[in-house]
Amino acid sequence: MPKNVNNFHKQLRSLLPDAFILTVVVATSPDTKPWKRKTTIKELTILIKYIDQLSFLFYDTHINSQNIFENNCVSQIKDIEELKNQNSSTQFLVSIGTFVNRPELREFRNLKIENIPNTLQTIKKSILIVNDSIKLVDGISIYYDWQTEKSEWKQFREHWAN
Repeated sequence: MPKNVNNFHKQLRSLLPDAFILTVVVATSPDTKPWKRKTTIKELTILIKYIDQLSFLFYDTHINSQNIFENNCVSQIKDIEELKNQNSSTQFLVSIGTFVNRPELREFRNLKIENIPNTLQTIKKSILIVNDSIKLVDGISIYYDWQTEKSEWKQFREHWAN
């Protein structure tokens, strides 16, 4: 499967050399256990040759400890730093979720930890821990189940934009 993903993006880039190509993968940090397939750093090293932007889904982590969540966010930012060192022209985003916590996904989504304020604060803190002198993360992307509520947009502005 990783070979297919990388080949797809390689062909897409050759067909659309001037297009802005972005893609999404789940978090690469070691303790995250998403319900989707994890991509390795080795696979991403190839992928970033063909894309302009890569977003890491840092939600549905299956983590139930704030300390482990923070350590994995630092690890995610370190992975971004490693990739950015290999291709500084690729933009890197960290994605958060604004979801209804459906029963079938609750084991992956602890909203006491993966809520908007805590996740954004954890990301900001992790960026500073890893490297406060180089812009490693180019932004945040937001993924939602149906719609993001007004209160969630307010939390986003309060905890990221400031």
